[in-house]
Amino acid sequence: MDQDVQADSDLRSSVSADGRFEAETAVPRGAEPPGTATAFLERAVVRLQQLLVETPAAAARLGSRLGVIPTWLALLLLVIVGAAGILLPHRAGPDAGMLIELASLYRAVGKTGDAVRLLDDAVAAGVHDPEILRHVGTEYGALRQHDKAIDVLQRAVKKEPRNEGYRLDLARRYGSAGKHEEAIDQYQRLVELNSSQAVYYREMGLRYSSLSHYDEALAQFRRALEIDPNYWRAYYSAGDIYREMGRYEDAIAEYEQALTINPNYYMCWLRIGASYMTLNRSAQAAEVYEKAIAIDPDRAEAYYYLGETYLAQGQFRWALTPYGQAVELNPEWAAARVGLGIVLLNLGDCDRAVDEFEAALELDANNSMAQEGLAACDQGLPNGQ
Repeated sequence: MDQDVQADSDLRSSVSADGRFEAETAVPRGAEPPGTATAFLERAVVRLQQLLVETPAAAARLGSRLGVIPTWLALLLLVIVGAAGILLPHRAGPDAGMLIELASLYRAVGKTGDAVRLLDDAVAAGVHDPEILRHVGTEYGALRQHDKAIDVLQRAVKKEPRNEGYRLDLARRYGSAGKHEEAIDQYQRLVELNSSQAVYYREMGLRYSSLSHYDEALAQFRRALEIDPNYWRAYYSAGDIYREMGRYEDAIAEYEQALTINPNYYMCWLRIGASYMTLNRSAQAAEVYEKAIAIDPDRAEAYYYLGETYLAQGQFRWALTPYGQAVELNPEWAAARVGLGIVLLNLGDCDRAVDEFEAALELDANNSMAQEGLAACDQGLPNGQ
């Protein structure tokens, strides 16, 4: 199920501060043994200088984060801060705030190893402020360093056990790490602190669903809807549970409830179409996918699934256009190329079919349908005959 992503974006601002941090309050001085500050800051300045050359876009992001409009000035300030740490002997510890910002820059340009090392340096420097710990946890989480994220978030929660934002971040990070029982424990503590937040119940339901505790998951979604009847994500999540249970009619009903509140939610239309296809109601599925295309004509998925509905009905000429559109929008989607190849094969265009099957195999060397399609082309037969 793809609900973890939704959980990570769900109404964070409704329960906590915005998570911004001030670097100057991050590090109590004297937390690091004497003699190590210079080495830390020298590495930080060198890395910053490298980023100046490599990543103007990342530099612009830093300027935005610091609230300084000229990017060059923001970067100059960081260099000055680093130089000050090197030149002024009275500074006993490194500036963890700067290390965290540099880690964020490295993450932005895909240098994850450097980003993790900088965050490790910042933590070793002695980060104690819970809001800074939360920020570090967010950075670790974005780097998929879940255990490290959990560790610093636990420290933030220990310092302020009634802070819902810190505990919510910890619960979500447990979920991302696959530690669903620990996540549920944190959500239960959250609802003890504040039982009026629908998002807590829904996300707890997602964790129950990950443990295949479907009845309990549905119960949590219902509690969320009691708090907020317009919380369409709870209906959507209930639909996913019913699909997992094989109750496709019930799933469709839940998805349709979600669409009455948010009619332009693309993924919900796809879910309904998939449920209709499972029920062998391809004509209804085709209508649903057409609606999804109207909502977002620049996404490939609905075109592909529309092609699938026509293929299931043996309407090869009708399937040709949507499959072709899916390939055009996403040329690296092997399944779309296989679908287009099958249609072309059944229409007698083996040359183009071979091109699609071979392209699919370049993307997925073990794609059995592409292999079978090529074999059928070699025999000069429509696929499956």
